[in-house]
Amino acid sequence: MDAFEIIRNDLTTALVGRSCIVTGISGPQGSGKSTVAQRLKAHFGDQCVVLGLDDFYLTKAERLPLAEDQSPLFEIRGPPGTHDIALLTKTLDALLAEGSFSAISIPVFDKVQDDRKPEADWQVVKIKPRLIIIEGWCVGAMAPTRFAAGPSLNEAEQEDSTKAWRRLQVKMLKTSYAALWNCIDLFFHFDAPEFEAVAEWRLQQRLKDFGIPSDTASECHAAWVADFIQYYERLTKAMAEGHRRPGTVIQLDRDRRVVSVKRKAMTADRSED
Repeated sequence: MDAFEIIRNDLTTALVGRSCIVTGISGPQGSGKSTVAQRLKAHFGDQCVVLGLDDFYLTKAERLPLAEDQSPLFEIRGPPGTHDIALLTKTLDALLAEGSFSAISIPVFDKVQDDRKPEADWQVVKIKPRLIIIEGWCVGAMAPTRFAAGPSLNEAEQEDSTKAWRRLQVKMLKTSYAALWNCIDLFFHFDAPEFEAVAEWRLQQRLKDFGIPSDTASECHAAWVADFIQYYERLTKAMAEGHRRPGTVIQLDRDRRVVSVKRKAMTADRSED
């Protein structure tokens, strides 16, 4: 079975006798979690809503003050602290609210423009969902002890000389992100065979975003990806080591084929950093 079939079967069982389930899907960039989430939406129909963490990035204008006040690294979207968790939580609460259901708008982020689309282009949910999927690379992430300490892993982290970038990520993961994870009933985590595979996957994703055929990709695209994934490296590796909410772990190979499925709950990590 592929990842979609595994999650579909588990959710079909979990939904029996439940009015609504919130599930989280995590995985490194380009691992296929968004594709699987959309396939699940197609399978379960209008009563399934997908909330992509990528669609809840802070706007470019909102990230600039964060970069000025905390660390220039926050100008780059992706790490904890660059998402509008308040808006995502408000959206989730509205979807779960009891009583009569009113149409709810869900933001859409334009990765090419690196900014949120105007509200006129947002998606509208008109039917109360039975299944809500929150998918994103760091869904369920927990900051390991001493996340903000230790030497830099790459050139991007070397720019974080005061560790302000890492420290704020820890603070956010312990507070607003943790509160959001508490709303999720079950988690599915995709694991890459090694971090190097993420660069390949993210390059394929970027070419798709820009509509560029893979055989015409230039070296500048690979260079951009190599730089971009540095901002994700530390937490991606930490999550693969088990610093995330317990759930089903789906191990992938470099072609995104399922190698193994582990439903044993992973040891919860209580970060002290």
